[in-house]
Amino acid sequence: MSRCKNCGAEIPEGQKYCGACGFPVEDPEYMRKLRPCKTCGKMVARSARVCPNCGKKLKHPLLRLFIFLVILVLFALGLYKFEKEKSCCSFLKRLMFWK
Repeated sequence: MSRCKNCGAEIPEGQKYCGACGFPVEDPEYMRKLRPCKTCGKMVARSARVCPNCGKKLKHPLLRLFIFLVILVLFALGLYKFEKEKSCCSFLKRLMFWK
């Protein structure tokens, strides 16, 4: 059994809230499914698109990472092609679809 961090009451295993005061128990499995809202700071589900507390639209962090990686790969490919070309002008002409 664990104790409530808010009121000190004993909490049986498996409960998510204290029976005496209703304070949430810090269950590691449950906490992994939450993330903080950047506007109000309240914990919301990772799958939530809108914060239920403040109504702010939540952005998915993996989407930002994916977009960043795509841009990084395109930039690296551009540098690789630039290094293969002998002159900068011919590379820029091909990049801008000039002939």
